[in-house]
Amino acid sequence: MEYTGNTYKSSQRIAHFPISTRIIIFTILVSSLPVIDSACTFPSQLTGTWVRSRDSKSLTFTSNTVSGLAVLYLTNDLGDFSCDTLSSNRYIIASGQFSADFTAIKYYMCWQFVVVNDNSFILYELSNDLRVTGYDVRPGVTQAASAAVDASTICSKTTSTTLFTTLVKTGAAESEVAAPCPAAVQANFQYGSCSSASLQACSDTKYVTADYSACNVQVFGSVGGAVSCMGSATYQGERYVNLYVPDSMSTIICWKIPDTSTAADMSTTYYSGDCTTTVSGSTDLNLVYSATCSTDSDGDDSGGGGGDSAGAIAGGSVSGVVIIVLVVLLVYFCLKTRGNKVQQSGSGGDKKKEPKENGVEHQNSKKTVPEETKVEMNVTEDKLSPATRLPPIEPKESKENGVEYQNVKNKELDETKVEMKTLEKTPSALPQQLSPHWLQW
Repeated sequence: MEYTGNTYKSSQRIAHFPISTRIIIFTILVSSLPVIDSACTFPSQLTGTWVRSRDSKSLTFTSNTVSGLAVLYLTNDLGDFSCDTLSSNRYIIASGQFSADFTAIKYYMCWQFVVVNDNSFILYELSNDLRVTGYDVRPGVTQAASAAVDASTICSKTTSTTLFTTLVKTGAAESEVAAPCPAAVQANFQYGSCSSASLQACSDTKYVTADYSACNVQVFGSVGGAVSCMGSATYQGERYVNLYVPDSMSTIICWKIPDTSTAADMSTTYYSGDCTTTVSGSTDLNLVYSATCSTDSDGDDSGGGGGDSAGAIAGGSVSGVVIIVLVVLLVYFCLKTRGNKVQQSGSGGDKKKEPKENGVEHQNSKKTVPEETKVEMNVTEDKLSPATRLPPIEPKESKENGVEYQNVKNKELDETKVEMKTLEKTPSALPQQLSPHWLQW
């Protein structure tokens, strides 16, 4: 190692840290790196054809394109859009390059997806409305094709400041699209002028069902009285629920209810079209709480998706994945290190500790002597009579800077005399395995 002044280089000092400490340091350094979004590709679940509820357009997704939007700008049919930029879960899609006022421009839109289930997504369109003379108002931004894409400009709205539309997988059955209704309506209610509990979302929490035999007042424009929830989200303090009405001309309606998770009396309204539709009128529906559901509810507070934190499709954060992997490795190495220490402690019963001060310290506080200084006694038992046999000779206690022991030389003894010799143990006689080196980790 290279020595500089009174210290070693930082990298060399870090190399002497325990593995677990080095992993923690590395994790902190990596987590401080900026988040970098991955390449812009749509979620794999979107591959296929979907119907957008706000305009019934059929949109076909590949990994990085979407077709069927039929966006017209002046005299230009903009055709397919491609996934251009992914920024904080928001997908910026771009048209091909076209010419307007002798300038090459592109048309951009900002989308964010929320999973409801395998056959249904909530779609937020986060660009401001673009008004073009003679054409429908629609979200979008145009800018020079050579200009840099600025997410803050194109994605000018947030999920809390805009309503949502729904994407439904083409060919999916109603039961495959339905999602749990909000918890606030998972109870039994009276509605209209009826005095009996006749509307509930209990028998199947994905459906709101009216019992026309108990209350002969049609609701939601449904002939049969059963509608399915298709996801919901909070907007301006209220919860908006997209409902599917299978037996009505208006197959999609938007139901606005209080944003609460507790069933109670409530005033609600609904109108035709999905929740992005601008309508001049709506229908009031007052609900009077009657009783809780008799069986356990399988719904959730968010109503099968919606809001800023419910099931958002994220665009793969590189640093997030790295941090997860590092945390797993950290736990693994910590457990491994702990296991090694326990193993060393359990198997070290026969090892001797380093001598301290004036004596020798041994594990388990048993005072023994090294093999090299054990008392050797060679007594020829057949030459000793029972009357003159001597008891075993014990080592004496340590004295000052050494350990005094007794030893019997390996030679024949007469029947009444044992020759004894004291050996002085010096520090140089310590066995090599007691060197402080073995204590280092």
